[in-house]
Amino acid sequence: MNYLGKLLFIFVIMFSITSLILAENKVKIEHGVKVGLNTSTVLVSLSDYNSSGYLENYTEYKFNTGFNAGYFLEIALSKKLSFQPEIALSIKGMRSNSYISEQRPASSGYNMRELNATSKITSYYIELPLYIKTYFYFGESRKIIAGIGPFFAYGIGGNMEAKLKLSAPYGYWTGSKKIFKEDKINFNNSTFVNDGMVGFNAERYINEPYWHKSIKRIDGGISSFVGYDFQNNLFVTTVCNWGIKNILNSFETGNDRVDSRINNLTFSISAGYKF
Repeated sequence: MNYLGKLLFIFVIMFSITSLILAENKVKIEHGVKVGLNTSTVLVSLSDYNSSGYLENYTEYKFNTGFNAGYFLEIALSKKLSFQPEIALSIKGMRSNSYISEQRPASSGYNMRELNATSKITSYYIELPLYIKTYFYFGESRKIIAGIGPFFAYGIGGNMEAKLKLSAPYGYWTGSKKIFKEDKINFNNSTFVNDGMVGFNAERYINEPYWHKSIKRIDGGISSFVGYDFQNNLFVTTVCNWGIKNILNSFETGNDRVDSRINNLTFSISAGYKF
């Protein structure tokens, strides 16, 4: 059984045991489902490095859209307080625009090269948020809800799509790769004028931080939400998941070891129903 299977097995067993114990003690337990939309990106802190002394790098990270769907238990601790564990599928990712310039002195015999690249990462996670939830009542049944707690996540798959344009001489590449795996980009379309160095430089650029080999499957951080609980068991929430675990593996470029950070950041809006 792999890590994900063990995680889900433990989670189901914990759910079952907790439900039985609480049912025996007549503790109020509700359960339900929820579904919603995600908008996510990454927070990046790259080490200051330049193995060749000629590279200049700049990358802008943007939001990507996805969705989430899950199941939850709500275990009453008091009239205004409850414990809410969840299990959910969450699709995250990011978009980026990168600019890399390699400027060598004329005496070196090399041309100046510029690379413009765009990428889109779509990542699939199984998430386990553990919330402490509270209610703010307005009358008997109308209430605002809020919660906070840790979340744990495991990456089950994903894909990166990239488009690269290289100058001097002109060339372009489009390709893709699986994330959470140690593989390189598989190019499905390319054209370039081969001067003996273009292919080499493109390959080296791709393996810079923006085209790293893999990211870590395991993620975790803090999740919080606010929302409104309607009278007919329906509710809506807005959620913020801030990953505090670094998901980027260390890697080497030239003679340098790069220890940088990438953290997931996701905002979502969800609707749900309690049975």
